[in-house]
Amino acid sequence: SFEALDRVDLSYLGFASGIYLKTVEAAVSEYNKSIEGKKLNLAGFGGCVIEVPWGKVLVTGSASSEISGEYSLIVDLGGDDTYKGSTASPGESGGICTVVDLGGNDTYEALDSAALACGLFGVGVLLDLSGNDTYTCQESGLGCAWYGTGVLADFSGDDSYVTLGAWGQGAAHAGIGFLTDISGDDTYECATQSQGFGSTLGVGILIDSAGNDTYLAYPDGNPSPPFRNNSVSFAQGTGFGRRADYGDGHSLAGGIGIIADGQGDDSYSGGVYCQGAGYWWALGICEDRSGNDTYSSVWYSLGSAPHFAVGCCVDLVGNDRYNTRDGTHNERLVSQTQGCARDGSVAWFIDGDGDDTYYHRNRCAGSGDLNSIACFWDRRGNDTYTCDRNPPYQNDRSYGAGTAYEKFGSFRDEMRTAGIFLDTQGDDTYTELMPADDDKQGPPLEAGNNSTWYHENQDPNSFGFGIDIEWYR
Repeated sequence: SFEALDRVDLSYLGFASGIYLKTVEAAVSEYNKSIEGKKLNLAGFGGCVIEVPWGKVLVTGSASSEISGEYSLIVDLGGDDTYKGSTASPGESGGICTVVDLGGNDTYEALDSAALACGLFGVGVLLDLSGNDTYTCQESGLGCAWYGTGVLADFSGDDSYVTLGAWGQGAAHAGIGFLTDISGDDTYECATQSQGFGSTLGVGILIDSAGNDTYLAYPDGNPSPPFRNNSVSFAQGTGFGRRADYGDGHSLAGGIGIIADGQGDDSYSGGVYCQGAGYWWALGICEDRSGNDTYSSVWYSLGSAPHFAVGCCVDLVGNDRYNTRDGTHNERLVSQTQGCARDGSVAWFIDGDGDDTYYHRNRCAGSGDLNSIACFWDRRGNDTYTCDRNPPYQNDRSYGAGTAYEKFGSFRDEMRTAGIFLDTQGDDTYTELMPADDDKQGPPLEAGNNSTWYHENQDPNSFGFGIDIEWYR
């Protein structure tokens, strides 16, 4: 696998993918123009198979069909169809494989790996132009790429996307995995490493333009003992690299993972590493452009990153809720979220507008740790902040803090660590949930409405500060 990374020609792959996808886009646009105001008369047409130099082409009629088999191109003219087996995936032989479904409430199912809209050593493209569709894959599908380009585009309808295992819904290793849904109230489910996930030399993208959408990474999808058996999601805009400085020494820089949602009241639920997170020389981005949204996560999420990475989460408009339950102690919601950077990383969290509700523990909301820079910015709105001091992990500050360490005797001693908290408009409320045993209490909450606070450690290169001020009227 290491040798394959050296051999893959990403320039060649990217150029070929771009040319082909522009051709497909032009064909779909031409078709839509040709049928505008018309209704196709497909009576009596049951479909056909055409042999071409690069494989077989299947054209089906408007009746409901069950479609399976190896085809380079499938064009379905309508009907509620069921696709099984390999669909829009070139397979180990490589090449190009495309499916265009023009209408109907369709079901796509692939229980084998890399069998549904997966660019495995080539280009796999699935376009569904209308209907309420259901997509299910076991692993490596729904806009996934392994040394290739995988694309799934659904143009309309209330759709369901399920990845039972890993690597789906915009995920890539050495290539580009892309899933886009243009409209409808959609549901996305996965176990791990999905929903905008980028590994080495990969870019994984999930874009949903409109609708009230639900993004779920299963809470038991990938449990990890170091994270109190919470699931390591690596989902919803996460870049990931292989860290091996404590293993075989063959570390690999991560890729780019992006999730972006345009309109609607959306729900995001994940575990560890999700919603704009980067790990090990990687970049993760989560952006929601409008709507009253709800976010639930556990650790290293909502614009956070450890180990020379970048994490970014931006929600532009809406009255949003971040990790809120019933306002009481909740052990599942741990720490290091919404602008937390560790070990040479950069983290950004921005909420543009709205009356928002936040729940935090330690090292949240602008926390720089170990030569990192982190920023939390709530631009406008009357916001509510709850800081939970109950154990576990209650001993470190949030709301603009930088940690300090003993001298390393290395370049780290000269590098800055900064945590920045900004709330720049609104009548805001800050509350602490205190433990019954005062001896276990962490540092006092200094954040407050229309106030400024500053933390300077013994190390002059490490500091944190926060401002709650009326910059916008």
